[in-house]
Amino acid sequence: MTMKEPDAQSIYVHRADTGEIVSVSLQQDTQHRETIPRDAEEVQEFVQQITSTSVLARTDLEMARVLEDLIAILIQKDVLCITDLPEAAQAKLLQRRRMRRSLSGNMLIDDEHLI
Repeated sequence: MTMKEPDAQSIYVHRADTGEIVSVSLQQDTQHRETIPRDAEEVQEFVQQITSTSVLARTDLEMARVLEDLIAILIQKDVLCITDLPEAAQAKLLQRRRMRRSLSGNMLIDDEHLI
């Protein structure tokens, strides 16, 4: 099969068995064979879904950090004892604390920025 780029108005798509778009490409390959207009409504819906998912995932990571900091403050103020949490949560919090300490020493990272 000869790989080629679609015209400026089209893209290649890969669909799930259900018919919905699961990925897009500017180049044809073994999975992206169907050409459709870039401005097709289903392409726009796919891009919007990917964008929304990406933004939500980023805010999930930020929220996880907020919760870590909140738990640390509650423990520091003796409002909460780490042993009050389920063992799995204790292990994850301790692992993250060790990882952050390790990274801050090795990669010049403070809690907010890469230095």
